[in-house]
Amino acid sequence: MSESLTKLKVNVKDFGDCLYLLDSNLKCLSKLIINVEHIGPKGNFTLATKKLPKLKYFSLCSIYKTFSYDDLIIPLLHRMINLEELILFLSVVRFSSDVIDGIQLHDEILVHMTRLNKFTFSINTELLIKNDIKTDITTKENIQHSFIGKEFGQVQSIIHNDANDYNIIIIDEDNIGLIDFGDMCETFLISEVAIACAYIMLDKQDPINSATYLIHGYNQIIQFENIEIDLIYHFICTRLAMSVTISAYQKQVQSDNHYLVISEKPVWSLLEKLNTIHTTFIYQTFRSACASSK
Repeated sequence: MSESLTKLKVNVKDFGDCLYLLDSNLKCLSKLIINVEHIGPKGNFTLATKKLPKLKYFSLCSIYKTFSYDDLIIPLLHRMINLEELILFLSVVRFSSDVIDGIQLHDEILVHMTRLNKFTFSINTELLIKNDIKTDITTKENIQHSFIGKEFGQVQSIIHNDANDYNIIIIDEDNIGLIDFGDMCETFLISEVAIACAYIMLDKQDPINSATYLIHGYNQIIQFENIEIDLIYHFICTRLAMSVTISAYQKQVQSDNHYLVISEKPVWSLLEKLNTIHTTFIYQTFRSACASSK
């Protein structure tokens, strides 16, 4: 393998192969993507401690469960002192009650990577306690909440991206679900709230008050950052503007499909109404809703 190689994507059988690649004479390697079948146990190989300053991008994905997250993966990541982007897709089994959440990710990984700009991950923790396995899939809400107070920017996540009354099924207060996942995307979490607010405000005499109830309830589960509270209104307006723009295009493409323009008139009406309300009043109303829900 050439020493001048800068980018590499490989599929390997076990973690030892991964370490072999990193410890080989690839002096110029800056981007490494590894899909590994098995991670651990240590076996007969020795963990190196030499730093990997050239590596800027690292992706590690494994389809099988690993018991060696703390013994193998964390020490390896600590060697990547100049990493700018990190991707981890893992299923971890632990003999303890510690779920891998935002606090652990911060303390065990992020504080060691001062140049990291983007961290994408999906980490499922299974807790093995007294021969019983308790599966804990750490939710986006849990991760978002556990990052509060850290110096990092907003956590992005996969969101539904179209929470409206046509996509919600309610049987009773304990059986509520969403359908239609065609618009799912990765973005900021407040987008989910803003989109739901945009729909709940339609055809309301007092749309700001209607949105306030939703924002108040959401903030009881996940507290907004101050900047997020003020951004919600602008995200709402952006969603409404997108809605009428898309409707105008779809009318030209599928003029006989009335469902595609079902919200067009209410959206225009709402945009006109919002244009008459001072943004300072909206900021203060949303802030008050969040303050009262803490």
